[in-house]
Amino acid sequence: MDFIIAAFALCGMISTPASASSLAFGLEQNPVKINSRFEPPQVQPSQSAVLIIDFEVSPGFHVYSDTVKLDWTSGEGINIEPFEASPLKDFIDPFNSGKKRQVLEDQSKLQTTAHFPSHLSPGKHVGKFTVTYQACSKKFCLFPKTKEFTLNFDVLAAGTSQLSNVEKPKLMSLSKTNDLDRKS
Repeated sequence: MDFIIAAFALCGMISTPASASSLAFGLEQNPVKINSRFEPPQVQPSQSAVLIIDFEVSPGFHVYSDTVKLDWTSGEGINIEPFEASPLKDFIDPFNSGKKRQVLEDQSKLQTTAHFPSHLSPGKHVGKFTVTYQACSKKFCLFPKTKEFTLNFDVLAAGTSQLSNVEKPKLMSLSKTNDLDRKS
């Protein structure tokens, strides 16, 4: 589909900021890398965790925050709240009559709360979600992209401590010989 739209843009049949200039960048290249995680990484039924989606935007590009859409697509019954994006930077949009818009640049992230249903069984799970966004430079915009992601997470049995499968921190004692200088 992107190829057909790009062909029309090249021929001048449609007018869009994502025109021939973006073709020079390459349809297959993507100036945005995305990673995700839950904090905490282990949850219990009927609890919540923070879903963090890290954006790494290539230099010279930005992502318009108002084009970002996040949808949880797998069927576990997990509900997500509207996300918050940070840090946001003001950008004067040359493609929109100089209107000021907020963008994600460099290292940015989305954060939302995910609510886990009570019927979720203990064990390893794979969640799926999509992120839609549009990356632009000061000279051109690429076509909006929707990417699907998977996220592995563990559901603990009700009443199980989240530290049970995580290495417990080591305690240090301070004495006259400064225990911090010794390696454990």
